[in-house]
Amino acid sequence: MQQFGEVATYEGQIINAFFHSNSGGTTETATNVWGGGNYPYLQSVETSGEDAYTQYSSEVVLTNEELFNKLKEKYPDIEIDFSNNESIQIIDYTESGRVKTVKFRK
Repeated sequence: MQQFGEVATYEGQIINAFFHSNSGGTTETATNVWGGGNYPYLQSVETSGEDAYTQYSSEVVLTNEELFNKLKEKYPDIEIDFSNNESIQIIDYTESGRVKTVKFRK
């Protein structure tokens, strides 16, 4: 009989052992990444040793017009009053501290 290795289980069932090389310091729950059902064995936890992974960090700077045009592609009826400081609000965050929901209003 040929042996291939080990399997990880949770409550007696083989798990979906997803892999990623970097989590930015904190993993995300599977539901927030892929949607669907929850995997109780894949919860948000802090990770260490990732400080050197600068290639996984990026920043995009958009003008108000560029942001509006990108949102308009997906949401044609959107209106934003950029003169109102409360026209863009972060509503909630994921367990890992990442932005989950943003509200735009005119």
